[in-house]
Amino acid sequence: MGPNAVIGEFAGQIAAELDEFCRSTVERVCGTEYPDDMFRLADRLGMEIIVDGGESHRARCLRIQRGEKSQWLLIVRDEPRWERMQWAIAHELGESLAGQAIMKLGWDVEDLQPVHREWLANEIAKRLLLPFPEFLSEGAALEWDLYRLKEQYPNASHEVIARRMLDAPRPIVITIFDNGRLYWRKSNSLIASPPLTQQEKACWRAAHETGQSVRYQNAVESIVCWTIHENGWQREILRTESPWLEE
Repeated sequence: MGPNAVIGEFAGQIAAELDEFCRSTVERVCGTEYPDDMFRLADRLGMEIIVDGGESHRARCLRIQRGEKSQWLLIVRDEPRWERMQWAIAHELGESLAGQAIMKLGWDVEDLQPVHREWLANEIAKRLLLPFPEFLSEGAALEWDLYRLKEQYPNASHEVIARRMLDAPRPIVITIFDNGRLYWRKSNSLIASPPLTQQEKACWRAAHETGQSVRYQNAVESIVCWTIHENGWQREILRTESPWLEE
């Protein structure tokens, strides 16, 4: 199966294969202690890391020759947000592991276009930061509360955690607003993202205007909107569970 067959409609079997690929890769170099710090993981994978405040790219890998041996050098830009540096390193690790993942998935390397490689690197990155089945167990135990999950996974951003919720089996929609505008919306059960419902809009407006998280729940529907507000920047993340997602 080639990458064109899954991008746009992520197949559950391939998701599981990638989960297993990432888990086995980390266990091979780290044993049973799963490091959520990407600096540590990169070191275990034999990469040297340099943090450079003047780096133009968020992160990049170079192959350097040292005598008869070669080594990966990972240059990461110094960022004010720790989670950005963690994601940048995880993404570069995803790039470096993409070739092995392609073989695991049984894809034809010649079919891998740059857009496919970028997609695959992102899929690997989020699995390195938020591995299954641990994330599934934590999510269920914490009732998928974004704030509490962030406490459990401090190296992943709120957005990465929210997007990873879509890989869980329960049908949901994740919606992200930045500074009062819809930034991103995706369902894990519908091919096309559905329009916002009136109740979703009401929850988001209340959260946006008050700066407080808002929850709406009845016998069949659950909507929660978390706020991540800072000086000059406001983000709200909405998680929706509803019967119409299963229709």
